[in-house]
Amino acid sequence: MVHGKPRHSQSQGSVERANQDIQNILMTWMSDEKSSKWSEGLKFVQLRKNSAYHDGIKRTPYKAMFGSEIKVGLKSSSLPEEVIGQLTTEEDLEEVVDNLDDNDLNGKKQTSEHHNPDNTCTLCEEHGILIEEKTCPLCTKEADIEYNRSEAKLNLQYQAIKMKQGSAAKFPECHIGDTVRVKIPEVDRGRGDFRNILLAVLEKNDDGPYKLGNENGTIEELFSRNQFTVCEQKFVQLEKVSSLKSTIRQLANEQSTSGGQGYQRCHCKTNCGTRKCRCRNNNILCNSKCHSSLSCSNK
Repeated sequence: MVHGKPRHSQSQGSVERANQDIQNILMTWMSDEKSSKWSEGLKFVQLRKNSAYHDGIKRTPYKAMFGSEIKVGLKSSSLPEEVIGQLTTEEDLEEVVDNLDDNDLNGKKQTSEHHNPDNTCTLCEEHGILIEEKTCPLCTKEADIEYNRSEAKLNLQYQAIKMKQGSAAKFPECHIGDTVRVKIPEVDRGRGDFRNILLAVLEKNDDGPYKLGNENGTIEELFSRNQFTVCEQKFVQLEKVSSLKSTIRQLANEQSTSGGQGYQRCHCKTNCGTRKCRCRNNNILCNSKCHSSLSCSNK
C-alpha cells in the first residue's frame, strides 16, 4: 500500500508510470489503425502489455500468472499445419474439432495402458486418482504455474530490496532536531513568496514519516524522507517550535511579505475597482490566481 498525498506524483510514481505505458501503446495503436475509437484498442493494448517481458519479475506477466507463454491464434494450438491452412471460417474449425479422429484418441488410450503402474503420478495419487503416467499434464501445468508465480514474487522482492538500498543511499536518515528545507507547492504560495520553508524535525515514526514544524506552527500531515532536504546547520531551534496545528500554506503565508497565497480569489473582468470584487470586499489583495492576466487596481 502506498499512502500518498494530493499533487505529489512521486508517491504515486509506479501507478503513473504504468498509466503512461498504456497511454503510449494506445496512441500507437490508434495511429497505426487510423482510428479515433480508443476503447476498441484496449484489448490489444492489454495483450501487448501482458505479453511484454518485465524486468522486475524476469518473465512476461502472462507467464507469471498462467505458467506458460501466451497462446494466440490457431498456430499455437495442437492442430496440424496442413489442417490450419485449409480453414477459412469458424464453421470449418468447428467441423474439424467435432470430427477429430477417434483412432488417435484410442491410440493414446492404448499407449497409456502399457505404462508401468509404478510410474503413477505421485501428485494425483495423493488424491486417489490413478494416472498411469509419471506425471499427468494437469499436475505438470499446476507445477509450472506455482514455480513461475513463486519466482516472480522472489524477483520482485529482490527488486524492492535494491530500490530501498538506493533510496537509503540517496536520502540518508535524519534525526529529531535537524533543520530541513521543504519545497512549497505553487498553489500554496504567492508569486513573490519564497519557494522553500525551513522546518525542524519533531517526530519520526517507526515506518519512516516525519512530523515537521517551526516557530509559527506544526504541520499535521507527515512527510516522507524524499520530500525535504536536510540542512547542515540548525536554523530552527527545537524549543522554539510552536505546537499550534497548521498547514504548509499557512506557514508559507506567515513568512510571506506580500500576504501569501490566500484561499479567496476573484474572477473579475474589470479592474477590480468596486466592492463587487471578492478580494476587495474581503479587504485582501488580488493574487496571481485571480482573473488571469487582466489589469487590476487591487494589488
